[in-house]
Amino acid sequence: MTRPIRIGVVDDHGRVHEALRQVLDAQPGFQVVGGAQDPDGAVTLVETHEPDLVLMDVRMPGGGGAEATRRIREHNPLTRVVALSAHEDRISVLEMLRAGAVGYVTKGAPVEELVSAIRSAVEGGRPLSASVTVEVAAELAERLSWEEYDARHSRRQRALLEAALRVGVRPVYQPIFDLASGALAGLEALARFPADPAVPVPVWFAAAAEAGLGPELELAAIRAALAGARDRPRDVYLAVNVSPACLGAPVVVEALTQTDLSGVVLELTEHARVTDYGGLAELLAPLRAGGARPQ
Repeated sequence: MTRPIRIGVVDDHGRVHEALRQVLDAQPGFQVVGGAQDPDGAVTLVETHEPDLVLMDVRMPGGGGAEATRRIREHNPLTRVVALSAHEDRISVLEMLRAGAVGYVTKGAPVEELVSAIRSAVEGGRPLSASVTVEVAAELAERLSWEEYDARHSRRQRALLEAALRVGVRPVYQPIFDLASGALAGLEALARFPADPAVPVPVWFAAAAEAGLGPELELAAIRAALAGARDRPRDVYLAVNVSPACLGAPVVVEALTQTDLSGVVLELTEHARVTDYGGLAELLAPLRAGGARPQ
């Protein structure tokens, strides 16, 4: 059985509030889980019942529907908000859309339009009342175009990172000498990306972290570094960079604990902030047991 769409109703007019609840409760597949009459009540409603959608009156005391919408989006971004107004108010509607509302319906709209708007919003649409002005529609269209641009950018970025993982990471090694004897003491492994050499290395790792592929890219760089320096002299250590966040990823922990890390120095990236040194020590313990020397 399909779960009903859970709806919250926020309106400071008692009669309107009750009428909306009765109309929506009578619709198949709808369930009104609660109501409120001001921004504070709207936030409490969302925190308590976690509705799929809130039907929000534009004009209310305590900051109005825009204030309530902003706070709801902060507390529970999965709850979608549809603005509701007794008459078209361009300024208030624009403010609601900018606060995070996904659509707008007038209180005088037919029940069928209200029901359709709710279903569309829950499914990811952006419903607008037929009486909405061209300017309001343009505002929403502009916002959607930026969201679409961001989505395309994210998809392109992820595709590039996946290509980098397929092509592989090429390690280069910077020699480290003992100043007293002049002998080669170690090698510092540095990552290079053949998929697009023009992109600076820090950008690759920052983009990977943003796309949720940070541990995979760091692990690929570490594996390439270990493989490329496998035949180094036994008294020459190998230094590889790793971030604290990467050390906490199961895929990285599992791979490194199954690898011989004798003569390997794990250099924690200096730009990464450490807030829990006790937790970091626990993550490093099994790697120390495998021969690694954290630094």
